Amino acid sequence: MKSMPLSDRTAVQVPRISVLLFVFGALCLDLNLPRLGSLKIGNLVMVTSMLLSIGLLAYKNAWRLPFPTIRSSNRILLVYLGLIAASTLWAPSAMDTLYQCVLLIVIYAASVFLASAPIERVVRSIVVLACIAAVLSLAVIPADRALAFQPFTSGERPELRGVFEHQLRLGLYMGLALGLVVLAALNGDLRRIFPQRWWLYLCLPLIFAAFILAYARLYSFFVVVALALTIAFAMGRWMRWMAGICTLAVVVVAITIQSSLESTLAGAGVDTSLTGRTTIWLRSIGEAALTPLKGHGFASFDQPAFDHLWPGVYRPPHPHNSFIQAFFENGYLGFGLVVLLALSHIWVAGARNPDQRYSYTFFFVLTMVLGSLTGANYASKPVTLYCLVLLMTSIAIQTRNKSK
Repeated sequence: MKSMPLSDRTAVQVPRISVLLFVFGALCLDLNLPRLGSLKIGNLVMVTSMLLSIGLLAYKNAWRLPFPTIRSSNRILLVYLGLIAASTLWAPSAMDTLYQCVLLIVIYAASVFLASAPIERVVRSIVVLACIAAVLSLAVIPADRALAFQPFTSGERPELRGVFEHQLRLGLYMGLALGLVVLAALNGDLRRIFPQRWWLYLCLPLIFAAFILAYARLYSFFVVVALALTIAFAMGRWMRWMAGICTLAVVVVAITIQSSLESTLAGAGVDTSLTGRTTIWLRSIGEAALTPLKGHGFASFDQPAFDHLWPGVYRPPHPHNSFIQAFFENGYLGFGLVVLLALSHIWVAGARNPDQRYSYTFFFVLTMVLGSLTGANYASKPVTLYCLVLLMTSIAIQTRNKSK
């Protein structure tokens, strides 16, 4: 296969099936697929699907691949991938770290090669697969309730996971799909993205039902906040400044009155430990502080070497905070790179687009940054949202490059 010269990028034809395969591969990372021992089948499906998407892209363009645009956040990510690869030298399991590094490289390559795809095509693929996932997840309930609902819940309410490994991921994906439909309606894109909208109107109640039944709590809250901020930031400079200042003020006030706020919420019956997350954060930071310069190696948090940190019943698979995980696994440098990557994604996604007032990419990036405060997105083993943000920001970078 040959690479297209940079000047030929505008002629790149990205087939719809390539975009759909990328999104499907990303979704498989969070689906409840079988395992072969410790090998996750979803990872293999993801790699196969994304490599196939690149192959079909090359076939569509006379067996030539577009020369990738490595700019902005993609450069930062490339440096971070280099650090991850280097951490195989000191990680508890070099093979596990190398395996996860290969997965991230495949996702990175697919996202930059598909960067010429229209963002609307990505939106359609995400929503179409959300409709299918919602139908299947709800259908699991009468078929097998033990499989349909989360085995262990953090409260008394049942939590639907459906065809996903975890209810948080089901709730997050359904929320993202609903948010995209709202933004498409505000942008006047519904007719263009969904020419035959009857199926969308039939599936929207099912997506919403799955979203509610998943009871994703913090992720649901982050999706709503990200959607509100995306709409606010599109309403002119003054509203953008007001939304930014108000968000910053809320964070500063919450930090300033943290102790009194915690006691007030605890008195009202609110779980101020965020279902045990604060304990996990403290233990993770304490262990990370033992090797702050290089960390313990990427994908090391769930290795048996650190089981002693969790003597109780629950053994967390990750620290429930992507920035703490970056510090734990790749030290100060990894933490700094992940923070820079998140800021760069915000900068890229927040650029004004005259053809799209309400940014789909900005909505996804904000959700990912907020979700990284209490979950695994940045700095973790690859998940669906991480892949989708990489593709959408790569498209945003390519779009900006074409306009210059």
